[in-house]
Amino acid sequence: MTNTRSAVPERFMRDPISAGRVAAPLRLFLGAAPDPTYEERDRLGRALMERDEPGDALVRAVREDHAVSMPMFREALERGIDSMPDAPEPLREFFATLSRTPDWLDEQKLAHGARVLRRAGLDASLVLGYGSLLGGYNNSGPLPVLMASGKLTGEQALRRVSETSVWWRAVTAPGGLDRGGEGWKLTVHVRAMHAFLNYQHEQDPAWRSDRLGLPINQFDQAGTLGLFSTTFLIHTRVLGVR
Repeated sequence: MTNTRSAVPERFMRDPISAGRVAAPLRLFLGAAPDPTYEERDRLGRALMERDEPGDALVRAVREDHAVSMPMFREALERGIDSMPDAPEPLREFFATLSRTPDWLDEQKLAHGARVLRRAGLDASLVLGYGSLLGGYNNSGPLPVLMASGKLTGEQALRRVSETSVWWRAVTAPGGLDRGGEGWKLTVHVRAMHAFLNYQHEQDPAWRSDRLGLPINQFDQAGTLGLFSTTFLIHTRVLGVR
């Protein structure tokens, strides 16, 4: 992920008192965390100005260069990029990034974690819907993009919860995150969708990156993953699931 600008947006650490109140329940279960170092704070601030660069390159190949079409993307996702010998280079480069497994990934821990999550059964929907998802909206960072998408009003809100539930079940299913698995395909689809949304909002003159950071940035995405993981553990414990 590439740093697109050097300045840290104004919203970073704008209200540490409010942030502390939101984090307080997490500390009850996880214990007090040490204060971040200067280097860690700087890294977090800069992440607000970092986007998914491979995803952005794919979007520009679709929207600006017209070298890639969405039917091409869907075919590569469903059948594999190797099934397309004449695939455009931008599409091939995007899918090449998906074949690289990070050195830190522990496949056994990944499978074990999925089994633990599945043990929550139907309670998982309540925890994710009312605890993690709605509770996460206390964080104002990603809300402008979500509000602009219309996903938080009327039936769209229920649809968003349903879509997230479908994705969650797919990624926690046995083998769901294997390359070509249903969870893997849905995750790649969501990654591309995020890249398109980020591109759209970045082109909007009304969007103030100097104040808010990039529309869909690495800071908010990492925070969402951390928050959902932690709140899931907390709320299942409250419901009596160990």
